Amino acid sequence: MDIQLATETEHTGQQANQAMPSIDITCLTIADCTPIADQIRQQLLASPKVELKLAHCEEIDTAGVQLLTILRCDEGVASRLIFDTPSETAQAACNLLGLGWLLSNPTNAA
Repeated sequence: MDIQLATETEHTGQQANQAMPSIDITCLTIADCTPIADQIRQQLLASPKVELKLAHCEEIDTAGVQLLTILRCDEGVASRLIFDTPSETAQAACNLLGLGWLLSNPTNAA
């Protein structure tokens, strides 16, 4: 993702008890990718970590999987994203393309 992000040290002034922002993703198709990427970008500029909620994602296409791949492969972004438990639809789409690992959190990945 070609974005300039604030570093975690720039966020140390935030209160420790401040809730982590989250983005609820119910549909991740080509039509949704740009607005969702923009929303992720804005949240990452404002917060050191962001949770992506895919539990209710009922539609995902290859453009959506590509966005997830970009997010996971950019070390500066990937370390700041937390994925909740994905829906069966989201997990199946990633598994079908041999990319099931995309929806695992790095600390939980095998």
